[in-house]
Amino acid sequence: MDENIRKLMKSNMKTGKKVRLTRKEKEKLVIELYEQGYTYREIAKILRISVRDISRILRREERKDEIDEIKERLNKLEEVVKKIEEGIKKLGDFSDLVLIKVSALRRVDKYPCIHIDEDGYCKGWFWRKKILGLDMKEEDSKYYINVRKHPLICVACPKYEHEEEEY
Repeated sequence: MDENIRKLMKSNMKTGKKVRLTRKEKEKLVIELYEQGYTYREIAKILRISVRDISRILRREERKDEIDEIKERLNKLEEVVKKIEEGIKKLGDFSDLVLIKVSALRRVDKYPCIHIDEDGYCKGWFWRKKILGLDMKEEDSKYYINVRKHPLICVACPKYEHEEEEY
């Protein structure tokens, strides 16, 4: 048992004098005694306060713990919401990219450029080295990109000329 509680009990029993504690001190003692296993009635007798006041103090302490837990969960939820918002923003960027790709595919398939061969490789441009990650074919030490597989390359091509339709 805490030394302060012993002194408090001795002074109450021996002298009959009341020891004045501040409200904060009483609340702290209520919590300490309850955590040590004392019943509400025992705490009430030691501290000379009502069982209802003890109940109120312990409920308020329990709410503090719940509030801390709620705050922690809210912070985690805010982080999740932030990640979702970032994901939505990326999806927005992605949907723009999809529209550009669809437009590029249309340019390659529906209105093909005169520089695209029958296999889908652009003969309008060539590279001296193979570019990692792109479907390219080599002819005469020149590398050509398959624009059917990589249609975004055609979007900004200054050499684009679509084939004339025969009527």
